[in-house]
Amino acid sequence: MKNKELFEKTVNILVKAFQNDTLEYTECKACAVGNIVAANNNVNLYYDKENRCIVSDNEEYNTGIWFNPFKWGMCGRDNINYDLLKQKDIAQQIKSTGYSINEIADIELAFGIGCGHDGLNNFEGLMSVVDCLMDIHECSKSEAEKAKSLFVKETV
Repeated sequence: MKNKELFEKTVNILVKAFQNDTLEYTECKACAVGNIVAANNNVNLYYDKENRCIVSDNEEYNTGIWFNPFKWGMCGRDNINYDLLKQKDIAQQIKSTGYSINEIADIELAFGIGCGHDGLNNFEGLMSVVDCLMDIHECSKSEAEKAKSLFVKETV
């Protein structure tokens, strides 16, 4: 497997996001990549029950700017505006994840496709992300299945 440590770190970030209900397909700071960016920059996302939205403990740090290089709000490698990657804050967010911009594009596209057209199926989106990570990290199906088994809601 390529970069097992990064694979496991990323899966653990996404498991935590799933368990804490801090995933939202339509919110760049709280989608799969948004959660990865936030965690890698020591920003905690949490669900604000009163306002029914996902917020961060550091509102001055916009964890959603990683998405700015994607033209027309579309993910995928064909929609990257590479000129925007020259902006220090955007480049820093992408770099903090340990993934290239193309890999970030693949991860976010997998999440979007898995979530479906209505964006309501975060679990399927995450399963698609694990499949994508399996390709990026060249891990086995059994390693991916083990990672997928971690996505359970904890009960109190």
